[in-house]
Amino acid sequence: MLIELDAACRDLGGVLSPELQARVEGWFAEAEARRRAIDAIPPATAFVRTAPKVGRNDPCPCGSGRKYRKCCSGKGAAET
Repeated sequence: MLIELDAACRDLGGVLSPELQARVEGWFAEAEARRRAIDAIPPATAFVRTAPKVGRNDPCPCGSGRKYRKCCSGKGAAET
């Protein structure tokens, strides 16, 4: 949007006052700083499961012989 504003002003033959030109340059500097900060953020890594996922109807990994949903499903992560 700032680039479009600057280009429109130049296309129409307008000249910005020194105060307004300083403000526009400040906006460009802030936008560039934000872009660099975003580019510096490392990409997210995908979660890799170490053990196979336990389904609701699978036997519970705790060894009770009951279905997971009736045994450890509400207790949080099942220990394998």
